[in-house]
Amino acid sequence: MGISAEFQEHLASGLTTLARCWRVERKDGVVLGFTDHDCCLEFDGTAFQADSGMTAFALEQGTGLAVDNIETLGALSADAISESDIAAGRYDGAAVSCWLVNWTDTAQRMVLFTGQ
Repeated sequence: MGISAEFQEHLASGLTTLARCWRVERKDGVVLGFTDHDCCLEFDGTAFQADSGMTAFALEQGTGLAVDNIETLGALSADAISESDIAAGRYDGAAVSCWLVNWTDTAQRMVLFTGQ
């Protein structure tokens, strides 16, 4: 999904209301959403929970054949993530997506990263 003209204009304004949202989809179909915003956000049928403990730290992307990398600061903390699920490997190979989102209008967003 490309960046909309409205979102580009919002970013260029210098007065931004931005948050990052992460969506984790396990191979068994369980979907969890997290945001670094102080309120919960929702779009594309996913509720992104606030106070997840995640903060964006660095995103490195390239145009060649090299693998892109993302680094986050913190650890996901949510009642939905259990130690037993982690130990059972339920998050192994989970699909992860990260967006930059205008929290006042979540239709204005762009994908920063997708991977496993």
